[in-house]
Amino acid sequence: MSSDNTHRHARTSWWFLMLVAFAASFLLQFMMQWKYSDSNLLILDDNAYIPNYLLGKFGGEPTNFLPYKLLEITAAFKSVVLIKISSLVTLGMITALFTVVLDSLTKDKVLAIVTGLAFTTYTIALEQGFFVTGSHPSLGMVFALGALAVFMRSGSKNGAARPVLVFVSALLALLSSVSSPTTLLVILAPPLWVLIAFLFHRSVRNLGIGLALTIWPAALRAIAGNTSFHYAKAAGWTELTPGNFVQNIGNALAAVFLAPLSGGGLAAGLYLGLFAMLASILVLGLVRLKRTLADETTAHAPADALFILLACALLTAILVLGPSLVVTAYYPRYAWPAYLFGALLLAAPLVWLSSRSGLSRWFTLAIMTCLIVLNTVTATQRRDSEFLPYLKAHQVVAALTRDAAPAWPSNAQVVMLLPKGMASPSQGVNHWSTDYLRMLSNHPEILALIGPDSRVSGDPFVEKWSRDGKDYWSDKNGRLSREHMKGLEPDRPTFVYRYNASRDALEPVNLAFLKPSGARFFLAPGQALDGTKAFTPAICAAEIPIFNWLVTQQLEDLGTAWTGDNLTWAAAEHFVFDSTGSRETVVPVSLKAATPVRLALTLSPYHPVDEVLPNSSTSPPMPLRSPAINIYHMASGFHVTSTGIPSIVSGNPSDAIRVVGIEGCFYQVEIGGKTYPLDIRSLNGKWTLGRGLMDRYWQGGIDWQLETAPQ
Repeated sequence: MSSDNTHRHARTSWWFLMLVAFAASFLLQFMMQWKYSDSNLLILDDNAYIPNYLLGKFGGEPTNFLPYKLLEITAAFKSVVLIKISSLVTLGMITALFTVVLDSLTKDKVLAIVTGLAFTTYTIALEQGFFVTGSHPSLGMVFALGALAVFMRSGSKNGAARPVLVFVSALLALLSSVSSPTTLLVILAPPLWVLIAFLFHRSVRNLGIGLALTIWPAALRAIAGNTSFHYAKAAGWTELTPGNFVQNIGNALAAVFLAPLSGGGLAAGLYLGLFAMLASILVLGLVRLKRTLADETTAHAPADALFILLACALLTAILVLGPSLVVTAYYPRYAWPAYLFGALLLAAPLVWLSSRSGLSRWFTLAIMTCLIVLNTVTATQRRDSEFLPYLKAHQVVAALTRDAAPAWPSNAQVVMLLPKGMASPSQGVNHWSTDYLRMLSNHPEILALIGPDSRVSGDPFVEKWSRDGKDYWSDKNGRLSREHMKGLEPDRPTFVYRYNASRDALEPVNLAFLKPSGARFFLAPGQALDGTKAFTPAICAAEIPIFNWLVTQQLEDLGTAWTGDNLTWAAAEHFVFDSTGSRETVVPVSLKAATPVRLALTLSPYHPVDEVLPNSSTSPPMPLRSPAINIYHMASGFHVTSTGIPSIVSGNPSDAIRVVGIEGCFYQVEIGGKTYPLDIRSLNGKWTLGRGLMDRYWQGGIDWQLETAPQ
């Protein structure tokens, strides 16, 4: 065979190898992630970027601009699904290039492909591929692995081909550094690779040419002043301390070794068993290393190629690990690049040694095949466990939007409250929620807050909506964090929806909005806050249910809180119960909707609680339990608890406890001269006096008086 034919065959073999590895990986990832890719579900930052890019509003990070340029190109096709699939392509490319790197050590294409698949389908970051803007580590690794693959190929070339490939390697490293903060330092790798190659080949001429061809990208970025680190832009996002470095090294190791084994049981046992078998192959190979090195007739690649690759992979693993060590909030995707280069430290000697022994080869192929199957099964299970709640929430939001959006005015603002067990795709962040719903509804001017009802604990209204600003950030332990469920304007018609489990759908609700001053507002669907008037009990009789938006856990001024003192009250029920510590009585409560209610409780304990009692079936003693509130008698006083609020403590046993509100609408509790809003709308049900949960009986007198003010 002529030299030209040999080179042509080598090029064809290389590209064919890449194509097969890419196709196999892409199909596997496609099958695992299709349910997330084949929808308009957006995750976190994707809510801010993808809807705007679809509208032609472009913008991104100046130091890591490449992912946003690629998003701009794919957004031209106006398809969220296509954008996600294009992101999925990066995972296929990672496998293809990982395989090409291994192929530089062996002529065994099958072994290289299967090993590449086994190591690159071992999932560190579950969202890579469908969290588009969060898949920047994968894009960075496409170019980083490409740079290493090209550099390794340059070692087997002569003449002009070698410097050209070294130059291309440096160019790919530059592209990697502008793709992701995690691969920022890859730009420094090619010059270091050249130095490593020099240590083995001792060619001063190649060293000089190589350094000249690889230093220019770093110099170019330095001259352009484009060297800042993405996560240093906000206060508290980075921390240059040894303690933080050590903690993040631990986070990275946990992401690589513990998270994939988090399912425990059979999967963890299989992983440990398979990697123990791979370790035995390495040990056997090292035992026979001297004989292998001496057997030049079976060598697929010289040993120095293996050692150069191992040194380059180790050094680059350190470079891609470095940037993530300074962050104060660590995510598994930050460990993905370091894992891939670290995986080469195991995969490369396995391929190099196994390709030289028929028995080891088949044993390695069998183990790698088992790893591929195990990776696929466990990654699918873990991904569904984490992201199915997002998909479910998206489906509920999309269904409501499809039905309700045509009736929303162009200046509407929409609040969607999701339950525990669903994960809001936009996390209740104002601009994420707004852009996400604008995309789903095709309403370009509406505002939205979509998040869990459990995060409703602050004033949602701002003077004027904006995508960013001081109103939307808070300092939490020295780190700036976005506020959740905040960003409504007072003059816009407001539509509030809450999830109804019995209908598996979001349904409209009135919004009971309670300010710290005690002033209470009610927003019917389509009403603006500026247009609200003082509420009346008749509002509570409406068919639409009410959601209490608790701006604060404690009202600042009892004098301005609604107490109903101006109403005419009449006794409805009155019980005086002597609790001996061994008996109870049950008081049924049945109130009509929209009825003003006032319940006064006076508790007179026979004995004080002088010490902290351990929780048990009999302690702490409880004077009362009910569907609305529970009361505990503890050393610090009476503790009143209710759904969705922290414990309310009365330090004086003589303090009267009063529950006031309107049935079906809202309630608040008055204790110790302070008023607290409750996240309940009804007192109906069975009230048990003298006994709480389990066998927690109480000794003392209970005066229970219920009053109503019929309208």
